[in-house]
Amino acid sequence: MPLKETIEKTRERWQPFYDYPLSDDDCYEIHNNVAGFMGTIQRFVRKKMMKIEVRKPTQEELNELGIDNWGTWSCEVSRFDWQYQEKETCYLFEGEVTVETEWETVNFGAGDLVVFPAGLKCVWDVKKPVRKVYKFD
Repeated sequence: MPLKETIEKTRERWQPFYDYPLSDDDCYEIHNNVAGFMGTIQRFVRKKMMKIEVRKPTQEELNELGIDNWGTWSCEVSRFDWQYQEKETCYLFEGEVTVETEWETVNFGAGDLVVFPAGLKCVWDVKKPVRKVYKFD
């Protein structure tokens, strides 16, 4: 958006809250402060929504989830970028992995049930060969 239009839209939105006329400089400063604040909120929300869940399920929970009907995947020791288009839930039978995201580093391995949120961008570092079952939601 051109600067002049940005200043006018900011003035239109914020002038009712001030008891003096807002200058162009005032509007520019307000716009930058609000944009910075909104960026902080967006990063906070994204961080909370993009959290990887890791837990040790019971056999009963695995049966209820129906992991016998999930797809299978295996991978040798390697390192690669990945992005989840959909939420993935997986259970590792073998292996050891470190996944790095913008906000956290998560370690998991054999016996772990892991949930990756849709939209997550990460780097997989496969330390020991993986054999897992998975499903997308």
